[in-house]
Amino acid sequence: MQGDLLKALVQFVPNRELVAVASYCERGKPLTPELIPCYINLSDPYQGLLSKDDTPKEIIAFHNKYGAAIDCLWSITVPVGMKIYLQFAKFTLDKPNDCDNNFVQVFSNKTNLASQEKMFCGSIADTVTSKTEKMFVRFFSYSFNDKMNFEANYTAYRDTATKELQEIENIENGAEDIDI
Repeated sequence: MQGDLLKALVQFVPNRELVAVASYCERGKPLTPELIPCYINLSDPYQGLLSKDDTPKEIIAFHNKYGAAIDCLWSITVPVGMKIYLQFAKFTLDKPNDCDNNFVQVFSNKTNLASQEKMFCGSIADTVTSKTEKMFVRFFSYSFNDKMNFEANYTAYRDTATKELQEIENIENGAEDIDI
């Protein structure tokens, strides 16, 4: 919205409430443009590393120029029938416990709130296992500096406990032995 001397910027903070900010801005000066998408597809199907250092240079340059948030999404896919074990080797946010302005979210299969496995915004990030062969890791922060860092390793694994449980259930229900 724009008046003679006032421009209002309405910003949607991901997975949060609507935030409206009104401030004076000279005519003709542009407001912050739309965020550049940051999507990183990890290609090794059995193990890999993701970190703050994966953030593309153009995303960092955009952040430095406009002060916009960094919002990156890593996609991990392993072979069907396997799950993902994600372990954080390093985890330091610029402002621990400021969960509106810097956090890491981990999702299984989809990036909706129902699929969210964990959200980390403090000073520790736990190990996470996926429910399927697909996992997403999202990093969101208004700060991007040397004080913050995260690095995580992922490994594909076959969940033999689930397979054995399914075989027991099949036998109990009178189903034929089916190799799952």
